[in-house]
Amino acid sequence: MSKMDISESRRPQDGRIGENYASDSDMELRVDMRVSTLPCVGGEKAVIRLLLRENLFSGLTDLGFSLQKLGIYQSWLQQPQGMIISGGGKRPLK
Repeated sequence: MSKMDISESRRPQDGRIGENYASDSDMELRVDMRVSTLPCVGGEKAVIRLLLRENLFSGLTDLGFSLQKLGIYQSWLQQPQGMIISGGGKRPLK
C-alpha cells in the first residue's frame, strides 16, 4: 500500500499511504500514514505514523491546557533545542 519494495529488507525505506476513514461520529477523517522500515539484527523494524491532513486546532489555547500548563508549554517552545512529543488521546466522557 505504501509502494515500498517488500523484497528489500537490507536498507531503510520510507513510504506513504493516504486514506479516508469514517470515525465513530460519522465524520470522515482524512489521514496520511507515513511508513518507515529500518533493518536490524533480527530482521526489520517498522514504524507507522498517523498524520491528520487538516489541523483541527487554530492555536495553543484550543488544546485545552489550563493557564498554568499553557504557560509551561509556551516556555518549552521558546527553548533553542529539544523535542515535545504529544499523543492524541480520547477526550474524557462528560
